[in-house]
This record gives sequence, structure tokens and C-alpha cells, in this order.
Amino acid sequence: MQFNPKQIPENKELKEYLSWRATCVTEAQRKNLVNKLGDQICMKTSFVTFIGMSEKPQKIEDGKAYFPSGTKIVYFTLTDKEGREFLPLFTGEEELLKWKQAAEKNPMKCLMTFDDLGPVFVTNAKFTGAVINPMSDNFIMPRDLIAGWMAKKRNVMQQAMATLAKRSRER
Repeated sequence: MQFNPKQIPENKELKEYLSWRATCVTEAQRKNLVNKLGDQICMKTSFVTFIGMSEKPQKIEDGKAYFPSGTKIVYFTLTDKEGREFLPLFTGEEELLKWKQAAEKNPMKCLMTFDDLGPVFVTNAKFTGAVINPMSDNFIMPRDLIAGWMAKKRNVMQQAMATLAKRSRER
């Protein structure tokens, strides 16, 4: 995670894939799009979200924050009509600023990759999932989808490492 990032990526490719959702009418199209979204989200996207802290950082340098021992991160959440809580993730500054209720509280911005989500979901069982751009695209990723993508990514990475190790031994 990166706190108060100086630059927030635009994630144009992910935004484009999200815009395709309305045009997918067949099951094959939807499955193809979910695979593209999964690859983009798991491997190439950095999201921004708002967080609060139980303690102020002692210093922030180059996006790294140094906190007193015992500092707790508080994630801003969105709750649906059934009372389920979701971690909001935004593809860029423009999307983040659409969430006016959170922005009014002047919270800290946090840049997160897909790999950062694992520890967040393990330590926060209250989250039903995450939602990307809730004020526009509203792409919901339930916990089981996130867990499935994490397992798939782990397997792909392990296979890649095994292939590299095999090639190294063959030389």
C-alpha cells in the first residue's frame, strides 16, 4: 500500500473493460470479459481508496508512511440495503472524488494493488467484497471472486517460477 500517493494512475484499460459490460449479451462474451477484468485487476491495476488512521503518521516520504506501534487502519466502507459492507476501490482521482461523503472528511488516500486486498480481507471479515467505482461503474467483486482470483494468480506465479527454475537448471 502507498499512502498519500503523489500520482494516481488512470487505469484506462480497466475503465474500458468495465464499459464493455453492457455490451456483453452471450455467456461466452461475459466469461471472456470476466477473464480480461480478472487479468487487468490482478496484474496491472492500482486502485485508490480513502482510509483513516487511529494515529497520525510520524512521517511520510516517497509514499511510505511511518506509524507509531499499534496504529490501526480504518477502511471507509459502503453498505448496501441488506447491511453488507464493501470496500470501495476507485480507478482514479476523478472516480474517487465522486464519493463526496468520504471526501468531505478529508481522509488519507491510499493506493492499493490486488495483492494488498488479501491481508485487508483476512483482517476485516466484515467485508462482503469490494466494489470498483461505486458511483459509476459499480463493479462488485464478492469475497469468493477475490479469493478465486487470488488462488489463480498464486498458481500462475508458481508455474512461472517453476518454469524459470527448470530453464535455469537446463543451462
